[in-house]
Amino acid sequence: MGIVPVPKVRIMNVNQGEGESQVPSKWLTLRDVQALDERAALGRPMLALRQEALTRFLSLPFPATNHELWRHTKTDLFDWEGLRNSSVVDFKLGLTESGSASAASTETLTSALPEGVTLSVDFSAYASQLGDLFGERALDLVENSPAQMLLAAASAGCVVHVAKGRKIKEPLLLSQVVKAASTSAAPLIVVLVEPNASVTIVEDIELGAWAGLYAPRVEVVIQANASMEFVSIQRLSNAATYLGRHRFHLLRDASVRSIHVALGAKTARLDLDCKLYEPGGQADMFSLYLGAGGRHVDFHPTQWHLAPHCRSNLYCKGALKDVSRSVYFGYIRVAEAAQKTDAYQTNRNLLLSPDARADAIPNLEIKANDVKCSHGASIGQVGAEELFYLMSRGLPRAASEKLLVEGFFADLMGKISSQFARDVVDRVVMEQLYA
Repeated sequence: MGIVPVPKVRIMNVNQGEGESQVPSKWLTLRDVQALDERAALGRPMLALRQEALTRFLSLPFPATNHELWRHTKTDLFDWEGLRNSSVVDFKLGLTESGSASAASTETLTSALPEGVTLSVDFSAYASQLGDLFGERALDLVENSPAQMLLAAASAGCVVHVAKGRKIKEPLLLSQVVKAASTSAAPLIVVLVEPNASVTIVEDIELGAWAGLYAPRVEVVIQANASMEFVSIQRLSNAATYLGRHRFHLLRDASVRSIHVALGAKTARLDLDCKLYEPGGQADMFSLYLGAGGRHVDFHPTQWHLAPHCRSNLYCKGALKDVSRSVYFGYIRVAEAAQKTDAYQTNRNLLLSPDARADAIPNLEIKANDVKCSHGASIGQVGAEELFYLMSRGLPRAASEKLLVEGFFADLMGKISSQFARDVVDRVVMEQLYA
């Protein structure tokens, strides 16, 4: 796979802003990175990437508290220093024994993978792909010191590879288990879908009562005429924090359907990038988040249109109760060469209590002149008329509100093709809202 040229686009400096910055050199040293590399045992290509990322990290100031991308979710909510002792993570990929949520544990995965699918924890055979992913395709992260730190501090990793032309019909479940009683884990997951292949992967992040910072980076490359559905369910304990970065890279006529579900962690932030490099790419991105208690959920999606004749649609919904808070900061970025772009983003929020709060901040940056781009956002409470109607039919208030929430999420639930994933999401949403 060769390097795909990237049209020039403006790179936002994630560190700019006034105010004091924390001193990154206290958090991660070369000795820390070497120790992490030995524990993770990902192969020689990864060590070079780590060292380069560490050099960049140490040369950059950390984001100031009033920076545009960190104003609503302060950096001090995460245990950065704990990353130096991050835990190794075990990965297992397989078919579930049944399509239901009862097959959620690692033990119920089948050991045999479909023909044409491999899972490797050694990056040595993928040096050229890693060079692409963390070289030309990562120019937007060059000045992003948190991203550089997390790459340097990767505590585990795996590569999921789907061979050319393979059509995998049954969803694959990717499980992750933190091995040590550590306060952090930073896995690096790479998914390579070769030309004319198709696959569905469900990532279920459920670590029991584990309390710590979980900071995964997921890099997905979907090559020409390939397609993928990726479902990520984050349901960590309320004692944990989550800081994820998921990136999709689409080549000519490739397509992706991604569904991200945030149901856990006391503080959860996801940076989601979808990059369309060549004509014909199509991306449908759906997200569902839930706030209960004092949970803080932050969702930062960016649709990068770098080539003409591509389409992307992002649809994101969240329900919030108690004193929880959500932040949606979305971007559509269209390069000068990306004529005939068709891109949309929508964010809808449902407030279930007077003290819940949602911030919706959609953005457009368009440099082409022949495009269709739009965004929309709304924040509202449970409709009084709808609630009155249901209660007048004899339903208690809690049951009436539950029906309205189910209706609010119904269209998103219908986008999830995996029965296992639908069962998990439906059960956890209802448990957290109406336990």
